[in-house]
Amino acid sequence: MNANDHNLIRKISKQIKKIDNLGSHESPEDYSYPQKKYVKLKDLKYEKDIKVATFLKRTEVHCLVKILLENGWTINQINSSVYYHAYGSDFTQSLQKFNIKPTKIKREDYMNQEDFQIKIANYPYQDPNNKARNAKLWHKFVLQDINNSKDGTMLLEVTPSSVVNGAVGTGKKLRKRFTDDWDLIEVDFRTNNEFNVGVDICSWVAVKRPYSGSTKVITDAGEAFIDYRIETSLVPKTQEHRMEESIIKSMWNANNHYKLSIGNEIPNDELNKKPVKGHNIIYHSGTGDRGKRWTKRPAKNKGVLKLVMPFSCSPYGDSGMAVMKEEVGMLNCWMKINNKEEGEKLISLFNTKPYKILILDKFGVYKTSGFAPAIKNSKLPVVDYHIGMSDGQVCDLLGLTEEQKRYVQQWQK
Repeated sequence: MNANDHNLIRKISKQIKKIDNLGSHESPEDYSYPQKKYVKLKDLKYEKDIKVATFLKRTEVHCLVKILLENGWTINQINSSVYYHAYGSDFTQSLQKFNIKPTKIKREDYMNQEDFQIKIANYPYQDPNNKARNAKLWHKFVLQDINNSKDGTMLLEVTPSSVVNGAVGTGKKLRKRFTDDWDLIEVDFRTNNEFNVGVDICSWVAVKRPYSGSTKVITDAGEAFIDYRIETSLVPKTQEHRMEESIIKSMWNANNHYKLSIGNEIPNDELNKKPVKGHNIIYHSGTGDRGKRWTKRPAKNKGVLKLVMPFSCSPYGDSGMAVMKEEVGMLNCWMKINNKEEGEKLISLFNTKPYKILILDKFGVYKTSGFAPAIKNSKLPVVDYHIGMSDGQVCDLLGLTEEQKRYVQQWQK
């Protein structure tokens, strides 16, 4: 058991203990269930109508069992009330010394079972059988929990914080539910301090019942109660975040944007990573050798002089923006250009600071996992640019405010 496993379960246990400390929330009714007025986990007896389902790593299951024992649960209660699906290969400690045998459940049974009153989960982030950057699993699990749980079910989950960024992606879908037939009780962004995985993490608690109009948001700076129906996102914003958001939205909503087309839409199962005699070369993702594939599908944009802009990998770097005539695939965007000089001018423009802020979107203003939304959605503003222009001149062409221009000047990737 490593430190992250212990700290993760410690965070989850804090959420569990809040059920025992009803005074910490404004109303005891926030923890009501159909079978009882409310449930205290440590007081659960051998009752068939109370079931706790977990979807955790094996070491996390071990830690959770220890927490339950420390909070007054008996072995019989755990064996009869806790059901778990364990994943991962890091089962470093056995539960046998406790004589604990919580019932295992299959993944499909966990996802389709409606009888659980409490679900505790830290779902796998990435599909282990698919290394593509957009092959995420966690949001599919969360959506199944939301769709398959009965009234009164409580979810205690650890997920990327984009789950409560109601502006884009999964967060946008869930915001409709978290402000309607689900009551998002609490979101704790301090959970991110326990991780270093390249994406922001939070833990959250929700109950299947109409939204109360108040969500407790916890950050390192303190606590606040927020109406999620009014706030588009619960993700805490720094001053830097707010400034970049204002710049990105200003450019996103400009009157005129460069028209970009999606590359040849060929599915992965029709692409080969190695040369095949008689097959055509296609740059599926990016412009470097790593994104090169071979396919028997006919070419659609080969021979057209174009500026290619990846949106599934970084548009900056060796596999980034390039002028080429080769066929490009569905994880690249492209625009037709008249000559190489025009392409080089556009690449120079898109390498200025304002456009980098827009394209990289590091705070996820419009971003979904791994993508450059401004490229994918053709949101790069048209300006009368000439090679050699300064960042300040580009800011003037874009009509940015003085405050925004000062931020751009000191901005660093």
